[in-house]
Amino acid sequence: MQSFEHYQKQFSRATETAFVDEQVKNRKMTEHLSTIFGAEESKFDRTVAMLSIMRTLVPVNLKYDYKTEHLPINPERYEFKEGTIGRGGENDVYLLESKVDGAPSMVLKMNHMDGGNVDQLVARAVEIKKEYEQVKERFKELPDLVPEEFSLIMESPRNGKPAIATIQQYYGTEIRDIFKLMMRENLPKLLEKNPRLKAEMVNFIRITEAMAAETGNMVDLLGNRNLSIVKAGDEERLLLLDPHLISHPERNQEEVKARQRKRLDYLRGEIGYDTAVLGAA
Repeated sequence: MQSFEHYQKQFSRATETAFVDEQVKNRKMTEHLSTIFGAEESKFDRTVAMLSIMRTLVPVNLKYDYKTEHLPINPERYEFKEGTIGRGGENDVYLLESKVDGAPSMVLKMNHMDGGNVDQLVARAVEIKKEYEQVKERFKELPDLVPEEFSLIMESPRNGKPAIATIQQYYGTEIRDIFKLMMRENLPKLLEKNPRLKAEMVNFIRITEAMAAETGNMVDLLGNRNLSIVKAGDEERLLLLDPHLISHPERNQEEVKARQRKRLDYLRGEIGYDTAVLGAA
């Protein structure tokens, strides 16, 4: 006989399927009835069908309330824009446009790599949050480097299934990838005009080097605009847009580390890191 926990998980999965899965939600009532009374249907499919019928019978004027203090942002102050504004190896990026004058818009990063049921996604989101806090603590000497971010589980616009979502401030289209910038412009000249930015970059390299030596890991320097320069009033500053490690199991970690190392060494040379460190000593 199966344990109570087994049946609890199966029912939880059936509820998730009935209320979230777009294909199931689009089935007709007759299809659900055929499933319930079909001789060869599994108990799981029958349960999904019954829950789906219950979902369709919920009154349309039923209001779902929430407390904004329990959410990272107030959803009533933002408008979700259809279509992605960016796409990476793990995330589809959507714009949450602010409805409030003077308030920044936000981005919604929907993770399409980590799958599973809600419990599994929550566990993974906790891991991601822990990694973020570690990176933030590691770079605490650069308080403006790591942007605030919040994670939650929600329905993915891509397939209607539960997914990990990350909310971050939107920094506009003027954000410049540091590595692409080095190929188009003279970075040393830019840093001569902005000593604060150069000091941030020197400290970023120093902390990243120490992190690599201590843990064998680096923050992600490979993703598009992950390490960027943004406008902050009249100044420019360094921003780590994706403050996480590269540790996905499907990637060749040794190859990734070699590419990371190459980028960091290139950055060291471009900004004259060794000279700057000796001058500050």
